[in-house]
This record gives sequence, C-alpha cells and structure tokens, in this order.
Amino acid sequence: IELVIWEGVIKNAREKGEIKSSMTDEEIAKIFIYLSDGVAMHLIFSGKSIETMIDPILVLWDKLYEQIKV
Repeated sequence: IELVIWEGVIKNAREKGEIKSSMTDEEIAKIFIYLSDGVAMHLIFSGKSIETMIDPILVLWDKLYEQIKV
C-alpha cells in the first residue's frame, strides 16, 4: 500500500508539472521508499534512536526531489 500511495503522490506532482523524469512513477516511488528503509536500517545498526532518523531521511528526500523537479 505504501508503494501505491507514493505512486499517487508522484503521479499528481507529474500531472501538475512539478516534476519531470524519464523514470516511471513506480521507479521513483521505490527510490523514495528504499531510501527511507536504507537510512533507517543504517541508523538502527549504528545504534541511533528512531528520533534521529527523521532529519537524514528528509534531507535525502529533498535532494532527490531537487533532481526530478522541473
């Protein structure tokens, strides 16, 4: 269900002319999901608390978005 929600968000942004990418909505959605999962797993294995995960994930989401926005 997470993938479907992300795909909807990306489709909406693409339809509004907010983003442009040769990647499919599904591919972009997976990148956002896998990025979050990877950062969270890395921080957990590093002994970090859940609270410390939010900022690194948001920074990377913002950087990814910068790469695909028009």
